[in-house]
Amino acid sequence: MMNKKIHNFLNQEELQQTCKEITTKAYWLYCNRKSLDNENTGSIWRYRPVVQEQSVLGKESDRSTWITNQPNWKSKLDIVWVNIIEKILKEYGSDFEICDCIVNGQTKGTNHWIHCDMKDDDVDETLISIIIYLNVEWKEEWGGHIQYYDQNLNIINRVLPEPGMLIDHDGKCLHQAQGPDVDNLLRLSFACHGAYKK
Repeated sequence: MMNKKIHNFLNQEELQQTCKEITTKAYWLYCNRKSLDNENTGSIWRYRPVVQEQSVLGKESDRSTWITNQPNWKSKLDIVWVNIIEKILKEYGSDFEICDCIVNGQTKGTNHWIHCDMKDDDVDETLISIIIYLNVEWKEEWGGHIQYYDQNLNIINRVLPEPGMLIDHDGKCLHQAQGPDVDNLLRLSFACHGAYKK
């Protein structure tokens, strides 16, 4: 279930800078997978915020590979992403470490698959999943909610992608990001996973 919700975590100026970065330098990849119910597929556009195709992806089971544990990690990311990660670290405290990050983009009809970000056997701890909504403007009638599910795949909560808002949830929480309900609109979110130092 969702734990933290911070309105205006990113202000309008930060959102405009981020959207400019995404639209001028993005390397998007289209993903399509089966959902946990094995009946429905989900699709989403993905963008890894890396510089010169250097990998900054961490493996959950090996903390030395986590973004904020890599030497010179800031040099591997464009400044807009460094600023967002530093802001997250300031919010969550000096003992918080970030494993990986990604930007998700969704258009009408591209609903993400129902999933959890971490499986029980991945690591011996619980990751925190953090989502920040990157659109400069978003109206309720545009849809694009994130939906949270119980173990029987019943919807237990829905959250509208409010511009600049940060939310987080336990990495084992079942959830699904919905695409917008209107044409010609891209719903943008920054997602990262992290945990506190042992």
